[in-house]
Amino acid sequence: LATDLLDTLRKDHPALYERSRYCLVEISPTLQAVQQERLRPQHNEHVSWATSLEELPSGVSGAILGNEFIDAFPVHVLQNREGTLLEQFVDIAPEEGLKLIYAEPSNPRLKQLLARYEIELAPGEQVEINLESAAWFAHASRVLDRGVVTLIDYGDTQPSRYSQRRREGTLLAYYGGAVTDDVLAHPGEQDITALVDFTALKHEATDVGFLMLGMARQASFLVGLGLGTTVTTEGQSDELTSALNYRRGLQTLVSMEGLGRFHVLLLGKGLDPHGAGASLSGLKYAGLL
Repeated sequence: LATDLLDTLRKDHPALYERSRYCLVEISPTLQAVQQERLRPQHNEHVSWATSLEELPSGVSGAILGNEFIDAFPVHVLQNREGTLLEQFVDIAPEEGLKLIYAEPSNPRLKQLLARYEIELAPGEQVEINLESAAWFAHASRVLDRGVVTLIDYGDTQPSRYSQRRREGTLLAYYGGAVTDDVLAHPGEQDITALVDFTALKHEATDVGFLMLGMARQASFLVGLGLGTTVTTEGQSDELTSALNYRRGLQTLVSMEGLGRFHVLLLGKGLDPHGAGASLSGLKYAGLL
């Protein structure tokens, strides 16, 4: 993604490219090394790295982009167990290895958020709560003085995020290309994720000074930006295989059976609220899907 953005800026907007600096916030030293190997040969003067937003200076004018980022935050799993609200924890048993246990919720904010959003669990039902995103927005607000935040992820808004069909929980793990609900298997090697609550994200962002510019499904957002039209002429090829692969890629991005269902949340800071929202073509079809 960083390569595509920087390559396109250099090719189509060279003056903007010269002024731009792209900082990748990456906690993994291994992934940092991979990114540096990929980006430095072509864009060395325009890229840098940090392990958290707290390392960045305040007063930045620019953009923060988080693509499938929020879903990687840790979540607290709460369950109604025979009428008592308990939290799920991981314990280590000498002979069994890792196992799940239940105890009193670890943070009073968990019950407060359930009450705020009127989430009532029947016996046996459970939900996931993300407490880390509020702190992330506070750091982002400190860093960004003027600009936009774009968050792209899979999830839903309330009340659908906590509907009855999801009261068994949405916590899943991905390992070797397969999906499993065994989140304790392959510790450190599988991707553990839960559906994002976009209603909570909007509240957390506006609480620390961000302006809500809009939200759309990824399908309508990309179509609004011109995907699949003459704007994306790079997909036009005389080679049949390349042309077909390109069109399959387009279909994957906008299919409402897959990636097209992702939500795109757009926030602003230090901007004119009316002018900024009206100028974002990606919101042209917001609300239609």
